[in-house]
Amino acid sequence: INTYSMLFDGMDDYVDLTSSVDLGINSTISAWIKRSDIYNYDTITGESSYSLGTGIYIYQHQRVRVMIGSLIHNWYSFNGFGILNQANTWIHLAFVRQGDDATLYLNGSSVGLKSGYGTSITTKFDRIGAFGSSGASPVFGNLDEVVGFDRAVTPAEIVTLSTAPTVDISSLNPLAWYRMGEKATYDGTNWTLIDQGSGGNNATSANMD
Repeated sequence: INTYSMLFDGMDDYVDLTSSVDLGINSTISAWIKRSDIYNYDTITGESSYSLGTGIYIYQHQRVRVMIGSLIHNWYSFNGFGILNQANTWIHLAFVRQGDDATLYLNGSSVGLKSGYGTSITTKFDRIGAFGSSGASPVFGNLDEVVGFDRAVTPAEIVTLSTAPTVDISSLNPLAWYRMGEKATYDGTNWTLIDQGSGGNNATSANMD
């Protein structure tokens, strides 16, 4: 059972993966976030290997932006911005990519489909809580259950993922699964997060002492 999350200070906290998680074209990134300030630019995952970077982040209280390579899509005006206007409240976000198309889900409901990501650049992330190698747009708040799938999950699986951060998703067979506390170890300076997916790609915190 998940009983922990990780608090990021919005300044220089982040988590680095041992190596980049390449989820392929058909892919899903899922995470829970509890924002401390709705006017912050909160990155959930970032990738440094692409020249222009890639990442998923919440742009203040206005929109969710997903960048893969040089292509950016913004999802605006969800429920009159009500979901993104809630500080200190857990929100579930899932980005599901199928070929050229991608759908964003907030709290289990689709907020729209976007096309144009193409099929030549894969979905990747090598950092949690900040944008790629620059460390830009660090998250201010809690992150939990950051998960990557090398497939597009089904709507029924979105329901499972968005039920609560405490739900056991092992039956969904994620490639990358960072529980943001469970089975983590602390060496007095940094946390080591165990990848509980099939990829075996552990992660290490930075500046989170």
